[in-house]
Amino acid sequence: MQICLRDNPKISGSCQVSGALTLHASKSFGYFGVEARHFLENEKKQVQRERCLLLDRKKQMEKELAIERREHVLWYFPFIVLCTLLGIGLLALCIVVEPQGPVSSVGLSSAVVVLLCCLGLCGSNFQIFGARFNSGLLKW
Repeated sequence: MQICLRDNPKISGSCQVSGALTLHASKSFGYFGVEARHFLENEKKQVQRERCLLLDRKKQMEKELAIERREHVLWYFPFIVLCTLLGIGLLALCIVVEPQGPVSSVGLSSAVVVLLCCLGLCGSNFQIFGARFNSGLLKW
């Protein structure tokens, strides 16, 4: 009788069968059991090594994503601050200045429209920014 390992046919063993003997892979087929055990141990080691490599790649990707998020925040922060300051400045201007005639009323109304547009733009950009990077915005 001859047997071989399904995953590696090079690992095989054979023995003579006579009568109603009980066969054991570790005893009856020579070194087949030892070779099969070594093969399985090597497979386990390779699986463990691949798992470690996968975790390392995942950690590297998370680091690169964190760097990208930081760069994005550093680019976005001045824009949001500028829009907010511009909005507050226009709001203060609208509160302080009283319209003296039709031209100043149109100018003041235009300033209010610009203020609302600016605040809406800042709000929508911040909302898009927060939705895109919500999972790790503060994980530095």
